[in-house]
Amino acid sequence: METDFVTHITVERSRARIVLTVHEAHWANLVEELEASDVPVDSIDLSYAHHQTPIVQLMLTLDTAELARVRMHIQARLGDAGEYDFAQEGELALVSLIGHGVSSDLAIADKVMATLAAQGIGVRELSTREDSIACLVAPESADRAAIALQRAFGLHEQAA
Repeated sequence: METDFVTHITVERSRARIVLTVHEAHWANLVEELEASDVPVDSIDLSYAHHQTPIVQLMLTLDTAELARVRMHIQARLGDAGEYDFAQEGELALVSLIGHGVSSDLAIADKVMATLAAQGIGVRELSTREDSIACLVAPESADRAAIALQRAFGLHEQAA
């Protein structure tokens, strides 16, 4: 049963989402440098646009306090040559379900999405790691999301 997997729920505020679009030739070294600077890259998407020119989209979620440092790092690495595009989505919150093996049961992710949808909470992105499922939501929805998920997974009974 999926409730056996989930042990607790966390909320991280002041999160920002960055989508960095770079030419294919630059992405591998940039990812290594970002991760060496403790900036995790959430996902990498290789796509082709503009006459079959290969481009890569790197998606990062980080604390808003880190935005200036990360932007400076990217500009230092890629310069102002116009070989990249930096898009930022402002204040977000990261609501995570934590528990051993939560990402291995697709029913848990389905239940997360259904629970949040029933509350009218939009999910900007859902990502999984071995021991967590994380949702980016609007900051004003974070507490409602956490409470709804606690109820859905029976965690409110443990807190009482």
